[in-house]
Amino acid sequence: MAMFDAKADTYDEWYATATGRLADAIEKELVLAVAVPVPGERALDAGCGTGNYTYLLASLGLAVTGLDISEGMLARARSKGADGGGPEFVAGDFHALPFRAGSFDLVLSVTALEFSPQPGLVLQEARRVTRPGGRVVLAVLAAGSPWAELYQEAARRDPDGVFAHARFFTAADLLGLDLDHPPDRVVAGLYVTPEEAAELPEEKAWAIERAARARAGGRRPGFLLARWAV
Repeated sequence: MAMFDAKADTYDEWYATATGRLADAIEKELVLAVAVPVPGERALDAGCGTGNYTYLLASLGLAVTGLDISEGMLARARSKGADGGGPEFVAGDFHALPFRAGSFDLVLSVTALEFSPQPGLVLQEARRVTRPGGRVVLAVLAAGSPWAELYQEAARRDPDGVFAHARFFTAADLLGLDLDHPPDRVVAGLYVTPEEAAELPEEKAWAIERAARARAGGRRPGFLLARWAV
């Protein structure tokens, strides 16, 4: 996808900022708590981009395949494993996964569904390639949150940027992806705001995040996750 190819070389710069670093840490904590990856499992990172979660899962002892439609993003992901070890990366469309049914124990897709014209089909394909007893985890940026507003402002400043094409999700949107097979768990997080992430000491920002999760109200989450048992 051309819009991602053009951004591949600079995409990871976000994680070097205070805001991006904290958001990434919070999101990863949530993803791992919901996905519960087990060493030795086979996992698919669908819409893997530059391999952020692909390498995370591999570091935990999983056999991981990263799939993305952007050759530019895949090239960047592969460059991180220059020694030849680590995950396998495959070019492909997560609306039509090039894998046999039941190929994986875990299928994960993080902040990729926002760019899908048919998110229900993505879930259908993810379920197809997950073995019985496995799980699918989809994680998305939440609509109406300060984080969505941040990305929408970025899109206004850069109409050619990736977020100009993004759709943000509500919990109801996730629940509605497959009404016949609802998720067994939906989790919200990233309650700390972008401004707090950028300006506060990390410990203070984490304290705000944990307090907001405990209250489960009063703040709009920026990140939503849903898990389907297969």
